[in-house]
Amino acid sequence: MKTDVLIIGGGLSGLAAAIKLSESNLKITLVESSGKLGGRTYSFQHKETGDIIDNGQHILAGAYSNTLLYLKKIGATHFLSFQKNPHINFWSAKYGFSTFRISKIFPPSVSLFFAVLLFSGLSFRDRVNLLRIGKFISSLHENEKSIALQTISEWLDEFHQSEEAREYFWKPLAIAVMNEEMHKASALLFARALQHTLFRSASNAQMIFPRVGQTELYVDNAEKIFSERSVLVKKHTEVVSYKINGDTIQRVQCKSGEEIEATNIISCVPSNVLHTISKNSGIQQKEFDDLMEFTTSAIITIYLWLDSIIMNEEFIGVGGKTIQWIFNRNKIMLFLQRETQCIAVVMSGANELIALDKERLVALCSSELFAIFPSMNTARILHTFVIKEKRATFSATPSVEKYRMNTLTTIENLYLAGDWTQTKLPATIEGAVQSGFEAAQKILEKKM
Repeated sequence: MKTDVLIIGGGLSGLAAAIKLSESNLKITLVESSGKLGGRTYSFQHKETGDIIDNGQHILAGAYSNTLLYLKKIGATHFLSFQKNPHINFWSAKYGFSTFRISKIFPPSVSLFFAVLLFSGLSFRDRVNLLRIGKFISSLHENEKSIALQTISEWLDEFHQSEEAREYFWKPLAIAVMNEEMHKASALLFARALQHTLFRSASNAQMIFPRVGQTELYVDNAEKIFSERSVLVKKHTEVVSYKINGDTIQRVQCKSGEEIEATNIISCVPSNVLHTISKNSGIQQKEFDDLMEFTTSAIITIYLWLDSIIMNEEFIGVGGKTIQWIFNRNKIMLFLQRETQCIAVVMSGANELIALDKERLVALCSSELFAIFPSMNTARILHTFVIKEKRATFSATPSVEKYRMNTLTTIENLYLAGDWTQTKLPATIEGAVQSGFEAAQKILEKKM
């Protein structure tokens, strides 16, 4: 078969590229090796309760401009609920519950100044030190080179961040953004994410809660649009190699034996899959060999259904514990009339925990919840469900940044997308969507 654009991979970057290209008169084909679209962002029904749960709990930020545009294009923004007053809730054994609030009244720099000074989750001295690091982030474009090779821990050392500040404030934030431990994760990528979210506008700092499962949010409407616009979607179709003539891919070879001829190709697969395909194709360029430098970081999500309500907040960042974030699924999914409660507990950067069996993970999670919510001691756990995503994201270390590939490649008609490509962001939903849009735009510009 022949197509104008072949998109390999039906994750968020592939979906974004396909949606953008479908607005043109190009013939688009999207192939996906599995039986579903959405990649790692999908939802399913829990058998015992009938609840729709996600492969991993996600919330968005107002700074996710590309993600919000994608959701607007597919008609799914009505599934979102925006914080009226931007804030993040925290808990620590020393300070209890606290809230980092960002005012909409003042400019970002002034709002953050008051947010830090009024934050009760740290000592006054630590709050003053937070202001110093905030000043650095506010002028990050002048300071990027100075932290390009630093880890978050090394960066925090320079600004004399105490152990309390690291455990109670920085660690929950950093691991949520980076999905990696602070002694490994890139300071530059983390600082960029903070600048974009906290230092641009109050609306950027808003947390945004999907009120439906991820499949309904990101995939279902997109598939309807593909059908309406004659975008051909082929699931259970795995690309194994390219047939190359000179600097151009003439066609791709699928595992089934099918060959697809395409004028342009957008690869939206993970770095390890692209490396395998390039090797099978006889590509010898160093940029493709360097894909072996990428490592991955795990995320564990534990769902617990309780016979009573223990949590009122929508989400809480936890300091000083193994668990890092707790999400109130009742409030997020608007199950407000229930007398029972579903919560999702997330442990990111979880490579050292991934080998634990589900019973030990649930026991660990439960014991830490007892310390945070006194009412947990009288609550009964009705059901549990543990999701281990062993290769949830690439590990965004300072050293791997130089290996992230650009949209354009040395192969004339091959374009790349995915959260691991050179988005200048950590491995986020926003980075995936951004990269898909950028790859599609390059093809549209070439067509013009």
